[in-house]
Parts: sequence; C-alpha cells; structure tokens
Amino acid sequence: PGDPSVVFAGTYMGTLTRFDYRTKQERDVSVWLNNYDGHAAADVPYRFQWTFPIVFSPHDRNTLYATAQKVFRTTDGGTHWQAISPDLTLHDPATLGPVGGPITRDMTGTEWYATVFTFAESPVKAGVLWAGSDDGLVHVSTDGGTTWQDATPKGLGKFTRMSIIEPSHVDAAVAYLAANRYQQDDFAPYLYKTADYGKTWVKITTGIPDGAYTRAIREDPTRRGLLFAGTEMGIYVSFDDGARWQSLQLNLPRSSVRDMAVHGSDLIVATHGRAFWVLDDISPLRQLQPAVRGSAVHLFAPDPSVRFAGGRSTRPIPAVGENPLPGAAVTYWLKERPAGEVTLTLLDSAGAILRTFTGKADSSARDDSATYAPSDSAVPARAGTNRFVWNLRGPDAKKAKDIVVDEGMIEGPVVPPGRYAVKLTVGGQSLTQPLTVGNDPRVATPTEDLVVQYALALRIHASIDSLVAGLDRVQQAETQLASWTEWTKGRQEAARIKAQADSLKGRLEAVRGRLSEPHAHADESTLHWPIQIYNQLLTLNAMVQSADAAPTSQELEVYAELSGGLDKELATLKTIENGNLAAFNRMLHDLNVPAVGAGGDKR
Repeated sequence: PGDPSVVFAGTYMGTLTRFDYRTKQERDVSVWLNNYDGHAAADVPYRFQWTFPIVFSPHDRNTLYATAQKVFRTTDGGTHWQAISPDLTLHDPATLGPVGGPITRDMTGTEWYATVFTFAESPVKAGVLWAGSDDGLVHVSTDGGTTWQDATPKGLGKFTRMSIIEPSHVDAAVAYLAANRYQQDDFAPYLYKTADYGKTWVKITTGIPDGAYTRAIREDPTRRGLLFAGTEMGIYVSFDDGARWQSLQLNLPRSSVRDMAVHGSDLIVATHGRAFWVLDDISPLRQLQPAVRGSAVHLFAPDPSVRFAGGRSTRPIPAVGENPLPGAAVTYWLKERPAGEVTLTLLDSAGAILRTFTGKADSSARDDSATYAPSDSAVPARAGTNRFVWNLRGPDAKKAKDIVVDEGMIEGPVVPPGRYAVKLTVGGQSLTQPLTVGNDPRVATPTEDLVVQYALALRIHASIDSLVAGLDRVQQAETQLASWTEWTKGRQEAARIKAQADSLKGRLEAVRGRLSEPHAHADESTLHWPIQIYNQLLTLNAMVQSADAAPTSQELEVYAELSGGLDKELATLKTIENGNLAAFNRMLHDLNVPAVGAGGDKR
C-alpha cells in the first residue's frame, strides 16, 4: 500500500510473486515453494485455492496475509512467513483425493479443495481477523491470530463456499458474509450479518431472487447501512443494512459479479467474462433517503470535483475501457417527467452566472436510466434519476462562420479551484447545492496563478467574441450592399450606387482581411492564406490553457499586441459605419432608396 510500484500476485499451487515496476523484476515470495503437479490435495502440506486471498493489513502497510488451509503472515515482504492459525477448513478426506478421470487425472493444483477462500482484517480494530473456507466454515480471531473461534452461521449446510467476508468499517463486531451453494445444486442467495463477532448471524436476502446466488458483499465505507451485493445474475444495493435489496443493474451487462470495491465515490465491479465496470460517483446513493423518492424534485449534493488538464482520444483503442466524463456530475431526482424545461445554472462564489443549460423531456428516453449527459448535450428530463456533467469550463468563444480553426481552440477555460453552486429549476421550483472544485493533486500551482490564467482566458474570449461580432457586421453590410446594387440595376442611378457600393465593400473587405482569413475554409488552407487576428487569438487561447500555470510574460505581451490590433480594426470598422456607410445611406435617401444598416436592416 505504501509503494504503488510494487505488486503482489498469486496463482494456483500457492505461487506468489512480487513485481517491482521500476526494475521490471519479479521475485518469488511464495509461502511454500514446491512443484506438486499431479498430486492430490491430501499429498501437499499446504492447500492453496487458485485465487487464494492476498491481503494487506489496513493498520500496518508492512503486514501481509496469505491463506491456504491456514492463515500466514509476513512483515518483510514475503522473505519470511509465519502460520498464525490451525487448519480452518472442514478438510473432509473425501474431498482431498485425486480428481479427473475416467481416462486420465487432471491435477494441476487448481482443483485443491478445503482451503481458506476468503480472508479479511477489520479496518476498525487491528487483530480482528475473519476467515471463511470453501467447504463450509467461518472462523474469527480477536487477538491477531493467537486464538480462533468457530463462527459459522447455524443451519448453513456442509460444503457451503464462504465467498466473501466483509468486516464493517464502523463497528469491529460487525461483519457481512456472502456464501453460495450452487455446486450443491442450491441456487438460492446466502447473505448474512453478525453484530457480535460471529456468535449469531441474521440472514439478509430479502429482494434477491432465487437463481441469483451470491458471490460478494461490500459495505460503503462512508454511509453506514449502504451495502452492495454481487450475484450470479448482477448487482444489488441495500440502503437499510441488508433488510431489503433492489437491483442496481442500470447499464451493467447481465453477468456474474464476483467482487466489488468502493474507491472514493466510485463503485468498482469485477464481472466474470464482461470486464471491470465502474459506477462513477455514488454520492447520490449515499444521500438517498425515503423522503427523496416522495419529493417532486430533489437535487443531490454533488461530490467535490477535481480540475485537470487533459482530454479524450478520439482514436478507438481495442480492449481499453472508457474514462468517465471529466467534470462535475450533477445528479437530481424527478418524480415525473416535467412538462416544461429543466434548467441547470452554474454560479460562482458571488452568485454570478457562469453557465446555463436547459433540456426538455424526451419521449424516446427510458425513465430512470441514470446515464450521463455531457455538457454539450441537453439537460436530461426523465422520471427518476438524472445526471448531467458540467466540464468545469466557461462558455465557448464564438466561432467565425466558414473560417477554419488553424491550431487554436474556442473552448472556454476551466474554472479555478474554489466554491461554486449549482441551481436546478423545474416547473418554477429552484433548488441549489454547493459545488467544490479542487486542484489537480499532482499540480503544485497556487490557486492565485490559476485565477490569473482564467482571467486572461476570459479576456481572450471576450476579444474573440468582439472580433466575430465585427465580422458579422461586415458580412451583413456587404450582403445589403450587394442586394441594393442588384435591386437598382437598370435604374438611372444604378451606376452611381454601384460605384459607391464597390468602394464601400472594398473598405469593409480590407477590415475583414486584417481581422480573419475569409478564404481559409479548409484544413491547411492557412498555408496559403496567412492567419490573422482571429486565428492568432484562437492559438493564444489554446496556449494559455495548455497547462495549469500562470500566463507567461510573452503570452501577456502577445495578447496586448493582438487586442491592440483588434481595437484598431474595430475602430476602423466603426469609422466606416459612421462615415462611409452613413454617407452611402444619405445618398440612398436622396435617391429615395431604403438605407443600409450595419446590422443588415433596411431603414
């Protein structure tokens, strides 16, 4: 646990290796190293399950446990091992003989039986050890393995596989057990809870149907009573400490769920044959109470978000999982599909609006599907659980029409670390929750520097928006000039109007050519048509946002130069509008022709 570069891994016949990623060396640290190919379980000193438990102590990073029919402990990385228990299995001789046949035996060590199949140490109290065998026994030690007591649930049949023991994260006396008997043609679920170190157990399977025999049970470390069960038919959740269960399948393929782990606010699921899956951000499950489902609208408190510089590859890579959408996951409950819009508003610490997203109910969407909606899509409005992900960015800058983006970007900047808020509005009712955005833990950049970076990016975006608005004014004026030139053809004053219009268009084209690249419509076209202020601002936008760092002095200087050039061109455009265009309109007035406006309107 203290060194992520070192990995311990086990396989059949008790083989245990220690791999150091830095040196790329793999060392054998097996409890007992010998080759027993062809030998029955009765012939070997230690019977290891193919997937025997390898467990680090939650209290001491140097203490590692491994199990055969006994529990072993090492404190020096596997150089020395000590047995700390007797045989904790039923070890019926009838189950220890040769396997295979009738033509030939098949004894590679994978078939050894009467092993400790599951093992765990209490995260609450050091030395409270739990062990469950694949042939029907549970044992507990409260003194670090010096003494052991039989803690097998009464009435649980012989040869039951104790699949997972989960000690409570709250109470050392509490533990949960997942067991199964499918190898005995019994496909019922078996889940148990003890609150007295295994002296008594209560069966907790209400809501899980027969056929969904149980493989795993895990407790959420944060919310007491929130449990997850892995079965042969999928995954289940309980909000009341196992009293009742309900499906948590969502979009998870129907498959055998062999184990689960809660990491932070994510639930990681290991299936048999359908890969690893992650349910991102289970904080709404932690907050879910009966009153929520009875309410018309409920906004869950978002989990703290972390900003990071990164992106998604658009190139498909075989056999690689999908990352969660980056940003803040906003989850909310709607008892019914709303008739009107659903609005999500993101606010800064002063209450100023950063982003607004809207959406309406989609009749084709399945209710309560709880799928993610990224921030470039409409806000979901399904009956049940809805989730929307804000990418932590401000609004995109405006994009100029029909002009290629050379090497820059229009994306808005990521907000700096701090306190924000999200407001949900449905049918006139508004709910607000605080939202915290933290810095990338790998980055040591002070928040003050990121605030400066964000401020510069906003100024760049404002300049881009002003530039694009100027281009729109030019385009609208040129369109009207062309329209009136065409409209006056054949009239006595046509030549005069065309001459004035062409002169005015030339002035407008000159401004547009200094602001942008009007002929650059495709990739690589800027190699022939040099980029101007528009694409230079887009490039600067990308460079300023390229890393979590304050702007360089050069970036500030380049922005000052570009913004100065932009101001000059927009002032020139204003002069044309107030001077040349106004004079053109006076001429049209004198000739009784409707005037041209900078916005393209007829006045």
